Amino acid sequence: MFSLLFPSEWLKENPDPSKYFPQITEPVHVGSIVQQARAIDKCNVILNRLHQVTQPSLIITGTEDVVTPPKTAY
Repeated sequence: MFSLLFPSEWLKENPDPSKYFPQITEPVHVGSIVQQARAIDKCNVILNRLHQVTQPSLIITGTEDVVTPPKTAY
């Protein structure tokens, strides 16, 4: 999972990125996974409504973001 969340260069410099995260001590609740999947599924509905935003908006993205590359930031 780390390879999806961090740039390869950073991972080379930080071979154990798990030290930056708290240890997981409880299982993930199935309901949380279902809700997250539903939110992701509705993403296209939100994207199709972006043209309705009338206020100035600041969009920030990482230049090396693997999950959401800058070219997909609207």
